[in-house]
Amino acid sequence: MMCPKPEVLSQWVDGSLDPRESLVVGRHAETCAACRLKASELRAVGAWIQTAGVTGPSCLSAEEMAAVLEGGRVPAHVRTCPRCASEFRALRPAERKATRRRHKQPAPMTAWAAAAAIFIAVGILLVLANQQTRPVETVQVRIPEPPPPVEAPKPMPPVVPPTPKPPVKDEPLKPNPLRKEPPVVPPAPTPAQPPVKPTPEPVQPPPVKPVPPTTVVAAPPTFASVNVRSGGLSSLADGKWVKAAKIEEGAAIRADGRTQIEFAQARITLDGSSRFTVSKNELALTDGAMSAEVSAGSKFTLVLDEQRVIPQAFSTRVMFVARPDRVVVEEGSAKVKDTVLGEGIEHLGRKDRIQPQARRTLAAAARARETQISKWDITQQASIQLHVTGSVQKDGERRMLVSEPSSDGIFYGKAGYGHGEAESPLLVVKPNTAIRFRYYMTQPGHLELVLKNITK
Repeated sequence: MMCPKPEVLSQWVDGSLDPRESLVVGRHAETCAACRLKASELRAVGAWIQTAGVTGPSCLSAEEMAAVLEGGRVPAHVRTCPRCASEFRALRPAERKATRRRHKQPAPMTAWAAAAAIFIAVGILLVLANQQTRPVETVQVRIPEPPPPVEAPKPMPPVVPPTPKPPVKDEPLKPNPLRKEPPVVPPAPTPAQPPVKPTPEPVQPPPVKPVPPTTVVAAPPTFASVNVRSGGLSSLADGKWVKAAKIEEGAAIRADGRTQIEFAQARITLDGSSRFTVSKNELALTDGAMSAEVSAGSKFTLVLDEQRVIPQAFSTRVMFVARPDRVVVEEGSAKVKDTVLGEGIEHLGRKDRIQPQARRTLAAAARARETQISKWDITQQASIQLHVTGSVQKDGERRMLVSEPSSDGIFYGKAGYGHGEAESPLLVVKPNTAIRFRYYMTQPGHLELVLKNITK
């Protein structure tokens, strides 16, 4: 390898060269004496430049420099120390000019000596450059100008450096005599390794017979017995409402317009777009409104959210109207757990209870068409005597129905009740015929109506 350029060698000495190039220059300097000598000279010049600005132990402090400026005499240290000399020249520019006017110019020999020193340094650099195999650029070193001659200051007393304190020797820590050392426990003996049993040969498992595939047969859907008397029903299939030919239990059903169906011995009338599901004898209303006429002996149950309304249709029919959150029994009675729902009172269903309301908001239940077969006026004596027997209760008193009114307007037993004579029947009806009586009272009271089967 050829010798590097001076600027490359200077960068290598300063440590600012690229790591890869620095490694190459370092290996060359190990084998080249000229490069090593030049590198040492560059290091010496750099060290001198660095130490020129560093405060030495004999450099003047700020107070001492102020005293020198006031006294006018320059100590010998200021002449030899570049740092103190530059600081002194910066602080006394006017004094320096006055000094130059008062004192004579330095002898020509001093200028010749400085010029000779510069030529010698340049000659050394030229000799080093000629020793290289290739021309090398010369590095110019700036030599600081000698300070101007000043008057010799008065000798100052020598500064006695402070006596350094003797270093404190680190003594080893002494063991605490009060601390008891724990007893040394001998290591436990290593248990003897049991003899290794020979590895048994693996037993070949018997061949596994393939299991014949089993066919899982899905249970057929269960359909509810629902008879559509009027209107229509749709079921939800694949997110669409389609006409329902059969009603599957648990499926969502929607009424297409006002629809009347028969389910579990109950005649149910649904408002348009009402939605519900059926399962066995239960109908769960989820949206819309409905009314029902439950026949005697039916096991029909209405499900509203978490409440189960059971009509008490053991021996008589029950009529009610309902929405998903409320119900009104219009005829008969029904039960929700231990609560009995009376006639004409609207009950609001909650998650854990059912509460009666002060006013009714549901419309009347839908009723089948009725046929009038008999009508009479109980205010007429002849009608009462021939067709009616019984009693009227008012204010805790029981009085018979007779042909003559009393002074207070209430009939009492005087004739025509319990006389043992055969009475003509009031009504003659066919089996399974529903009879509804309408009566009007001008005063508060209790009317008891008794029906008898004369054929038995």
